[in-house]
Amino acid sequence: MELFYTDYWALTGGYKDLDSHTTRMVKALQRAGIADHMPFILEADGSYDARLNQFFRELPLNGVRSPKSWRSYALDLLTWMRFLVQCRGKTIWDGDHDDLVAFHGARRGVTMPLGNLPEPSVDFAQIDASSWNRCVAALDKFYRWAQAKAYIREVPFTYRQGQRRQGEVTETIQRNEALERAARHGDMRFLSMDDYLRFREIGLRGHLPDGRDDPAFRGRNGARNAAFAELLVTTGIRLEEANSFLMIELPTFSLQSSEKNYPFSLAPGITKGEKGRTIRLPKRVLQLLQQYQQIERDSATARAQQKGTYQALSRSIGVMSTKRHTCIIQLGNKRISRQIDRIPPSERCLLYHCAAPGTLIEPLALWLTEQGLPMKTDSWEAIFAQASVRCRQFGFDLEVTPHMLRHTFAVHMLAMLIEEQIGALFPSSGEELGAISDPSTAGAAAYRRLAGDPLRTLQRLLGHASITSTMIYLSNVMEAQKLVDNAIHRYATALSALLGEEDSDG
Repeated sequence: MELFYTDYWALTGGYKDLDSHTTRMVKALQRAGIADHMPFILEADGSYDARLNQFFRELPLNGVRSPKSWRSYALDLLTWMRFLVQCRGKTIWDGDHDDLVAFHGARRGVTMPLGNLPEPSVDFAQIDASSWNRCVAALDKFYRWAQAKAYIREVPFTYRQGQRRQGEVTETIQRNEALERAARHGDMRFLSMDDYLRFREIGLRGHLPDGRDDPAFRGRNGARNAAFAELLVTTGIRLEEANSFLMIELPTFSLQSSEKNYPFSLAPGITKGEKGRTIRLPKRVLQLLQQYQQIERDSATARAQQKGTYQALSRSIGVMSTKRHTCIIQLGNKRISRQIDRIPPSERCLLYHCAAPGTLIEPLALWLTEQGLPMKTDSWEAIFAQASVRCRQFGFDLEVTPHMLRHTFAVHMLAMLIEEQIGALFPSSGEELGAISDPSTAGAAAYRRLAGDPLRTLQRLLGHASITSTMIYLSNVMEAQKLVDNAIHRYATALSALLGEEDSDG
């Protein structure tokens, strides 16, 4: 059995010849709920299981709207299906609890007797606890859906009741017993600011530890790579979000302005769950982006134009003009208007400015390769891996990924937000320290908000749907000795002022 994805681009010949037959076919697929990039699975004999693939078509109606999430669900179900066929002699509709136990053993490294069944032809690689829990979530959603549709009588999972607090309301929930409690977010990795600077300067920019240029460094695009890392570490946005920026979306700024940060609206089309949000872009980062555009990016597009790279592309979407929120796209003999913030990453990398139909000038994407083409998200993983190797060659034990910079932003930002909250709670006069002993005072309310407000602020910045996801960073902050020391000092200073004593530090 194999996994495939609907590709409207290939189906319509790159939108170059939208004849009436093709148009009717696309509309029929859309009416059937088959979106672009929607996965579907074919059996080993090429047959199409209508019930199974109905599950994928209905994912957007069941709260799963991201093509990336569709892909994850499909891969997990495909692995489970292959396991059932090769190791248990069953189909996905026959899987039971014993099969899940055996599947857990295969994926999590427990020896599994196969009995009279042959060795599987596919290597079921071992996965960590978090990946197992993600797989359980996908299978759980599938089997609950199948039971609701009356395609199966019982789900293969067992559950226990638990309590979850949402604000002032406590609700009863069912917890899947197959989830592993060993999946701990406390293992999340982030960088100290010193380590981040080493990674940026030595790994990405190719400097020596003393700050001088390394004549032996053969890396390229140092300004681009450093600017991208700065964008991640100062905003905490996800890798795909950062890589999907378009030139026309960047805010304008003035070097003479006193503004330190500029609001930037992340388009719903590039965010997880299509939930757009507003972040703050530091002026310093905008300057780095501008420098990258004027030097490395312009050089890359000039080389591509000279070589005829853009005209030789087999896949592109011509943009004739852009306004603040829309762009005019040339599709065959037609021109249509598209709302920019709704264009997904899969199409953004195909957008090119056109002087005339079929005459491509340059990509709209901000981040380009040395050949002048839009960067792929996987390329950043490779760049960061190479930079980490270079850091280790100079004795710095660093292994940095783009997602680690999101964690770095979250931990350090939460620490600073809590320090700000502590400063507001314990002013130097110590006035509010006495007030919090009375629960009816405003000081008590401030005390209760001490951790809540910073967490909710960080939740909005990171784009988490639930504050539970944001709370994983709290344990890392509480382990930061500097934050603890500062909090204790503020508390002691406020207490001594309240008691009319002098601070021993003067």
